[in-house]
Amino acid sequence: MQKVISATEARRGFGQVIKRVYNREEHLIVEKDGLPVMAILSINEYEDLMREARLRTFESPVGPQAER
Repeated sequence: MQKVISATEARRGFGQVIKRVYNREEHLIVEKDGLPVMAILSINEYEDLMREARLRTFESPVGPQAER
């Protein structure tokens, strides 16, 4: 689940932010002056994203060569 919080809210209640991400499996988008500047997500989801990115990097150069 994705929710938006302000940078001030994140700073003032960082312990609560950690609990929300860890316990409730929330994705938090942090906004500064109304603009999204960062995302906070669980380590498991971060690792999944990194794994997918590595796979895309590996597959990318091979794909065009395989098509030829």
